[in-house]
Amino acid sequence: MIGLQTSAEHTQASPATNATQWRTGFPFNKIIYVGDVSGVDSFALRYAQKLAHEHQAELVVVHSLDPVVYALPGTALGNPAAEAELTAMDRDPHLHGANHNSFVQREQVCAEILAEARRYSASLVILGTLGRTAAGSVALATVARLLMADAPCAILTVPTPAEPSALPRYLWEKVVAATDFSPAGIAALDLAQRIARRTLVALHSTQCGKEQQCQHCMARLRLLAPFNESHTLPVEHLVSSGDLTAALASLAEKMHPDLLVLGAPAIGIESGHLNDSTVYHVIAESRCPVLLVPTGAQGCGQTIDKSTYAWMEKVRCVDDQVP
Repeated sequence: MIGLQTSAEHTQASPATNATQWRTGFPFNKIIYVGDVSGVDSFALRYAQKLAHEHQAELVVVHSLDPVVYALPGTALGNPAAEAELTAMDRDPHLHGANHNSFVQREQVCAEILAEARRYSASLVILGTLGRTAAGSVALATVARLLMADAPCAILTVPTPAEPSALPRYLWEKVVAATDFSPAGIAALDLAQRIARRTLVALHSTQCGKEQQCQHCMARLRLLAPFNESHTLPVEHLVSSGDLTAALASLAEKMHPDLLVLGAPAIGIESGHLNDSTVYHVIAESRCPVLLVPTGAQGCGQTIDKSTYAWMEKVRCVDDQVP
């Protein structure tokens, strides 16, 4: 099997950037980038370098096989362009700087990624791919969901644009955070308030379909994500009904966010059941990076008042029925 190769970079930020970091409390001081770094221009690698530079974080580059290769062995994607890209990447060893004549087990690669994250005490793992078609997004979604239950930190998936694209001037200006009010969902919303630069949309998708009559979920959102006066962050609160993936897709068409933030499931999943995972579908269908935040993630719990947590524990709303 191909081993992982690592290198470290220390970045410097401008005084203005340092001021922004202080206001937002950027929590990721040790970032690990995992992806193919064989010399081909990588959007995700440039993204990781810019993120580390903006916040004066340490970046560790881990050289692995592209997830399109090891995450989708023998997969029928039903998309001609994705099928062609998958076949080409699997057959061209020079594209990855490795020999793919031998089968690389997905579970072994995932285990090595987790080992590297623990070895470097990472606060964020960034997964990238060279795949520009649907294959790339599916591969990122597969690996991220399989890693999530055992990940020691947050995971960020960075898809490659279909066409060559320049990085934005500033990352994470418009952020959407979806929460289901679970511990991980609250952690995701909390973290989103600290990293969003310009605008934050807090979204909750109900299953009862009565969001217009019941204001309970909206009240919870406003308590958990109030207007942040520490760095004047405008927050919009939205409660929708139905499938979360559809709600995020509809919002993305209108807002064009720079980042989606979700709570990470604490329960593992087998590859054969990925279609049952909301996180998997959100990443696979998203055109922008997705940040998965586990319960108890580093840096969470600093923007939400303790009394709010106590209220959340006492008051719950299930299908429009408030106790």
